Amino acid sequence: MFNRIFLSILLLSGTTLIYAEPGYRVCSVLNQSDMRTGLVVKVAKENKDDTCGKKVNFMRSYYGNAYPGQQATFNTRLMTCEDFSQGSIRATGDVCKSMQVNKIYKYTVKTQYTDAGVKFWHN
Repeated sequence: MFNRIFLSILLLSGTTLIYAEPGYRVCSVLNQSDMRTGLVVKVAKENKDDTCGKKVNFMRSYYGNAYPGQQATFNTRLMTCEDFSQGSIRATGDVCKSMQVNKIYKYTVKTQYTDAGVKFWHN
């Protein structure tokens, strides 16, 4: 009985993490001298009309408005939500679930002093 319950929990949690946002990807920009913050957008996986590229160009151009005195020096394109959430910003869950498609968010990487997360910044 215990083995079946444990296996069910394991399978359910694995499925949730792997397929949390299967139809979406994220594109982000950051300043490599401050790798704790940046800008991110959730786009459709198909990336029709190069939405990711257009959003990256916009975020690079206006990065100084979001983070005065800084400029974007690095970007990522079409990263899975899971890789971004758990790998790039070290969040405990999938931050993409709290993001709307094609909206730009400021993000914070989890550190000893801050929690990982996203906050709406621009359409």
